[in-house]
Amino acid sequence: MNRNERRRLEKLGRKGPPDALLHDAARHHRSGALAEAESLYRAFLALTPGHPQALHLLGLVCHQTDRNREAAGLIAEAEGGAPADPEIPYNLGNCLLLDDRPAKAAAAFQRALALRPGRADVLNNLGNALQRLNRLEEATKAYQGALDSEPGRIDALSNLGHVLQALGRREEAIFAYRQVLARAPDHATARHMIAAMSGETPATAPDDFVRQLFDGYAERFDAHLTATLGYDPERYVAVLRNAAGPSTRFASAVDLGCGTGLIGGLLRPFVDRLAGVDLSPGMVAKAKARGVYDALSVSAIEPFLADAAERFDLLFAADVFVYVGALDGVFAKAAARAVPGAWFAFSVEDAEGDGFLLRPTGRYAHSLPYLAKVMVAAGWRIKAEEALAVRTENGAAIPGHVVVAQLG
Repeated sequence: MNRNERRRLEKLGRKGPPDALLHDAARHHRSGALAEAESLYRAFLALTPGHPQALHLLGLVCHQTDRNREAAGLIAEAEGGAPADPEIPYNLGNCLLLDDRPAKAAAAFQRALALRPGRADVLNNLGNALQRLNRLEEATKAYQGALDSEPGRIDALSNLGHVLQALGRREEAIFAYRQVLARAPDHATARHMIAAMSGETPATAPDDFVRQLFDGYAERFDAHLTATLGYDPERYVAVLRNAAGPSTRFASAVDLGCGTGLIGGLLRPFVDRLAGVDLSPGMVAKAKARGVYDALSVSAIEPFLADAAERFDLLFAADVFVYVGALDGVFAKAAARAVPGAWFAFSVEDAEGDGFLLRPTGRYAHSLPYLAKVMVAAGWRIKAEEALAVRTENGAAIPGHVVVAQLG
């Protein structure tokens, strides 16, 4: 809840007896008792249908409880009754953005700016919406507008760096990220992206970078991954099934970097016990809601494998090693937690030569000779590999491989 929304609730809390029901709802809302607030807002609306403020506040409760489609409907109705309030289209845009409707979100943010020009948080979120629509030049102008209003705004600077990198304006992107680091020296995304665009290859992406990336991505992850990036989890699982045998069942499997559980849902029919692990709490929450895992953990992969009590006969890592460069530690720790004859399936983006590299995109690529070398050293033997496009980016297919190995 932002400052304007809190002030709105505090003002409402000073209303007199005629507004007692709405007053009580706002009091519960301020204290974080969202279920009670929702019940009272709905009771008030039953008595006063179409009340813009109550609709807006009820919409915020829905937004705060991850029901962004319902929230957007309520707040849109509120906007119809209070068209001069800039806070309403701003919150509507936020809900639409989280509901993966960036075009409608952009229009809502534009309406908010027409009522209150130059507002930095609105301009920053407008940039997010335009970026998702691939209107990158317009997104750049929105982020720059946010910085004109609030020059030290770190989120707008970081977003500007990202969109400049996507436009191929590498030096400008590096400059933007360096400005981020000047204000926030521990900013993991800025540090990682400067390394990526400067030709450096650190051993792995910082945990904070990965966590922040995917926490912000969780709400729209599934649709974006499959519809926009062309991710094909069914094919990944098919390569494993063909290598291990279609009738093989696994007693205990782990989905490394499980995300929202797309792969877990495909593994579940032939796995007796399924664990999942991911660095992002937002992703793990989505995976839990899918209901296919017996156990879920928030952790990086290597610490999880080092500390795991159980042993696995299947390990799966889909679209995960693009955020891990050096894989010798992963494969060694996986072998220590695997039963003899266990299987390990994973995907990578392709690199030339005999090693790995960090691309300007901020993702790692690995060569097949490098993979064979580090896997053999850890006791794994490659049993199958299939070339395929692991994603589509800016209209171009990114070549990669699905690899299946067995221990021993």
